Amino acid sequence: MVRDTYRVAYEDWQQVGRGWVEVGLFSIALGPEAMSSSKTGGAEGISLWIDPGLVFGSGVHGSTRGCLLAVADLYRRERPARVVDMGTGTGILAVSCGMLGATRVVAVDRTPLAVRTAAKNVRRNRLQGRVTLLVAEDLGILRGSSDLLIMNLELPILKQLLAREEWLAYPKVILSGFLENQWHKLQEYIPSAYYLRGRKTIDGWMTMTLARDA
Repeated sequence: MVRDTYRVAYEDWQQVGRGWVEVGLFSIALGPEAMSSSKTGGAEGISLWIDPGLVFGSGVHGSTRGCLLAVADLYRRERPARVVDMGTGTGILAVSCGMLGATRVVAVDRTPLAVRTAAKNVRRNRLQGRVTLLVAEDLGILRGSSDLLIMNLELPILKQLLAREEWLAYPKVILSGFLENQWHKLQEYIPSAYYLRGRKTIDGWMTMTLARDA
């Protein structure tokens, strides 16, 4: 039985932004209007074409921006060929890795709507041959390892995944989706074999890049 309803402006709930959004070396076209414009990418010419629909990951939120900057930093120094994006949402991080040179990206989300949205964005960016979409709850569905694991997830889900062993197969990991004052709640899950490769905080949201020796 519905007792009441509330109306929230779409932009306030989704934090979509309008038109083009600049994040480091990326220029992100948000929504159909921006995608129909003739603007090109940022200083290094990397444009991402993203229609978020009703799914998280427009590039405006602090955690997404932090992850985009972390990915760009990583690819400046090396080229992770195989990437897993756990909790892909709109697919923006998977697309960014594909645009930067990853040859195989597996984008995973537990929500079928997110996977459908991400699949559309993969096609918009012409990365069908590099990005594979999967509906799954955790990393257990995957076989083997990859060079980079990205997990931009809410704190409770992130803690659940870090408590499992599958993520330890990845030599480089980007974590986000938690506030700066929550980092201590995750540190207990990080073994000493991993060291801090990079750290960014945007609007209170922290992004950590971890690595371990091969």
